[in-house]
Amino acid sequence: MRRSRVACSLALAIVGLASAASAQNVRTMGSLVQEPSSTPADPAAPEAEPKSSRPAPNEVREAPPSRVAPAVTITFGSNSADISDAAKADLDRLARTISQQRLPQVELRAFAAGADPADVRRVALARALAVRSYLIDQGVTARIDVGAFAAQRGSKTGERVDVLAPGP
Repeated sequence: MRRSRVACSLALAIVGLASAASAQNVRTMGSLVQEPSSTPADPAAPEAEPKSSRPAPNEVREAPPSRVAPAVTITFGSNSADISDAAKADLDRLARTISQQRLPQVELRAFAAGADPADVRRVALARALAVRSYLIDQGVTARIDVGAFAAQRGSKTGERVDVLAPGP
């Protein structure tokens, strides 16, 4: 019985020393952390840019330039996100190519035309998501990035989704 008391006392002493050492490490590391400045923000200073890169609902967004030509361009009817049978055949061929080449990433750039920028982006996004869902249903496991953009004014091919599939 006496041995078990000694063993327990030793165990508690070791744990106590270990926790004291940990507390000492925390105290020494605490000096490395900088205290926040207590200077109040200048109310006259301009506000910083918002962290989100999402455009405002009424802001027209143009597609950034690309070094890769579209592998497939899917055209749509006005204000529609329905994929035609011919477009499905093109997407089937593309899905097989993406899977065979084991491409890590695919980019979808959806375009729509119209007067209201919010509606334009909503329609373009619906098209991109329809194409994305179709590719996933065909077994594409690559990362699929989606972008919704306004078509250039007067463009006859504004109702479309460009599928950019850069090589491995």
